[in-house]
Amino acid sequence: MRDWVKIGLLFLVSLPVLLGTWERLVFVAQGAVGAPWVDQRYADHPWLSALHLMPGAVFFLLGPLQFLSRLRRGPWHRWAGRLFILTGTLSGIGVVWMVWVFPAVGGLLTQAVTMAIVGAIICLMSWGWRCARRRQIAQHRRAMMRAYALGLSVSTTRIFIDLAEALAGLEFMSTFVPASAAGVAVNVLFTEALLRRKGR
Repeated sequence: MRDWVKIGLLFLVSLPVLLGTWERLVFVAQGAVGAPWVDQRYADHPWLSALHLMPGAVFFLLGPLQFLSRLRRGPWHRWAGRLFILTGTLSGIGVVWMVWVFPAVGGLLTQAVTMAIVGAIICLMSWGWRCARRRQIAQHRRAMMRAYALGLSVSTTRIFIDLAEALAGLEFMSTFVPASAAGVAVNVLFTEALLRRKGR
């Protein structure tokens, strides 16, 4: 598959979370009051929301570009990779903080799973950075692809939520937990199958 096709597909999958991030940031900047509590939580904690949303947007914008072969050969890939790790870590810290400060949809289960996923992403990115410094390129790619897949599951989850609403009329509150599980499972299984097929 051509690089631009892969990148286009990844941006397409990322689109729900990128659009949602923009809407949330505008909502927070306006300081809205009286919105449904799922949205109002963001306006009530603007700095915490910004800590999660702004680095998260950079993470999702940079992620697909890391798969472009010609950019992996130059210094851009190294610097973009460092920024990818930094923004992923900051956004992860922000969301872990959020699920404890906000009333978390899904309660304790959401809090525990969020901490586990964010911990896995940060560990994988740290290992990927270490492997890159040691010139262990294959191990670096595997670690970073897995970290990105876990991060991208946020957007895959939103796709499942939107499909459940459009096809079955199900509301966000009833689909968030199963859609989140499906998003993580699909991304992890797809990535592991891809790594196995490519022998990476």
